[in-house]
Amino acid sequence: PEIKVVPKKHKLKLTIDPLKKIKYKSFISPAGEYPWILTKFFGYRQEYKSTPFIKQIQIMTLCHLDSATFNVRVIAAGSNGDPDNDILDKNLIISAKKGEELTAVNLSDLNISFPENGLYIAFEWLIVDQNKSQNLQLQRSSYAPMIGIVPDDNNSEIWMYSKGAWYKSKLFYNPGQTKTGQIAVELSLTN
Repeated sequence: PEIKVVPKKHKLKLTIDPLKKIKYKSFISPAGEYPWILTKFFGYRQEYKSTPFIKQIQIMTLCHLDSATFNVRVIAAGSNGDPDNDILDKNLIISAKKGEELTAVNLSDLNISFPENGLYIAFEWLIVDQNKSQNLQLQRSSYAPMIGIVPDDNNSEIWMYSKGAWYKSKLFYNPGQTKTGQIAVELSLTN
């Protein structure tokens, strides 16, 4: 008899730190001619067992150029909580469109399961001419796209990479550096 094979449809979905209803945000981009990476940590919770696979990442971007490219990295947290190994064996070069966008990165085909030590979603600016823009008022160059920063009520530290080393730092949401922030990243999980 004939057998029909149908691909499994993902039924369960869980969204962590949704960005659609964000009211307060600011944006940041690097100045200087060296690579810079910002991360957001996602800790593991038992409720993720029913939706163990990473389906999509959304990052809030603002681009004043027609488009700009950046690299997304997914990094496993080590046993002591710091960034450890890249989960992906390739770069995910993503293009951000002009304007303020929720730039989506589909990971469903990669079958990445959420590690029990947690993971970092890392945003890496690409220091290339096509991403460079000049700020005439400040007389300095910066690199697109800008990435969204949302307030962080927990006053959390984040991991940053710059000038060849990882280090912990505070990311500030406002120019007066009185309120801490986190990069605006949403994570979707599925079964």
